[in-house]
Amino acid sequence: MKYLVLDGYISGTGIRDTMQQLYIPISELNLGEELTSAIKSWKSKYYNATVNKEGETSYQDFCNLDKQGIELSKIILELKIDYKIDYYFSDYLSKRVYPFEWNDFLLNRFD
Repeated sequence: MKYLVLDGYISGTGIRDTMQQLYIPISELNLGEELTSAIKSWKSKYYNATVNKEGETSYQDFCNLDKQGIELSKIILELKIDYKIDYYFSDYLSKRVYPFEWNDFLLNRFD
């Protein structure tokens, strides 16, 4: 069983191995075309927001990106595969968000 982190860090692939702290090419995880595409799209948006390629990025923009990241993490966690999401990492807040915290994290960011 591999434990993974989903994050939008600029130089990463979006998914890293918790124990080895190494990024994993998404294609190696066999998550399916739709989920792989969704992760790549989210990662690209997070990258663009971080480096401000699309102009000024607001707090709400990062809230939405973190929400999308947590939703993707939930999907991976629910899959019956040899990978589990250990936590989601909000690069904007530099904060680990563990699965048991996801709902509270989202509620506190959107109220």
